[in-house]
Amino acid sequence: MSVAEFGKIVFEEATRAKVMARIGYFGPSSSGKSLSGLRCARRLQEIIEPGKKFAVIDTEHARVHLYAEEPEFKHPSLDGAWFRVYSLRAPYSPAHYIAAIDQAERAGATVLFIDSISHEWF
Repeated sequence: MSVAEFGKIVFEEATRAKVMARIGYFGPSSSGKSLSGLRCARRLQEIIEPGKKFAVIDTEHARVHLYAEEPEFKHPSLDGAWFRVYSLRAPYSPAHYIAAIDQAERAGATVLFIDSISHEWF
């Protein structure tokens, strides 16, 4: 194959674009995905809007509530943990996830952690 087959190939100057991060955690059960995701969300929230809580959509039977009282997730000036939670239950449909995501955005969330999206595939 030659370059001529693809037309003109032009490399553009790289520029930083303001885009949302989408980070996925994969691993076997009990490997720390929820804890790692909460830690990442908290750090992102501190960078983006210090002092504000982030949102969590939880489909793992209230698993994230286990971390609400941990010292690293206790908010020093706001009441309670660094995050607010919506416990998404069946139906685990794309429409339900979208509605929950839209509500988090309307509520002012700038960081959203979804634990987990696996149910949607079923």
